Amino acid sequence: MKQLCQQLIIYLLSVILAILAFLAYSIPLRSHQIDAEPTPPSASSPILVIVETPEIPPILAAIAVCESGSRQFNADGSVLRGRINPKDVGKWQISETYWLEAAKKLGYDIYTIEGNTSMALYIYELYGTQPWKWSENCWVEGR
Repeated sequence: MKQLCQQLIIYLLSVILAILAFLAYSIPLRSHQIDAEPTPPSASSPILVIVETPEIPPILAAIAVCESGSRQFNADGSVLRGRINPKDVGKWQISETYWLEAAKKLGYDIYTIEGNTSMALYIYELYGTQPWKWSENCWVEGR
């Protein structure tokens, strides 16, 4: 039963991502001036950010749900940090200790959703799910 629920969650996340991608391409964009210094989102100013994202493997999407609730930012706009290890950053809880220098060399800013996602995909391509082994009880099927 638990395995079926986990498969259903992964499937639903994939469907939601597909719907969001469809909506992102369906919404007409208006030309506007972009501020030189972007400000973080606040509770009083809703922001729609349309970003072209790479294909996220379902297991990596499940890892993000377990690691961060699939969030890059806190409600106040600050970057989400790990509760157990505050050096873990963002949606995929990328460790500043192990990955920050590599991310910089690759041109990824792990404090943004785009950079955090790109670094997670890079790590996943090199090491699979091993770097997220501490949360595997949450995202591994049958556990």
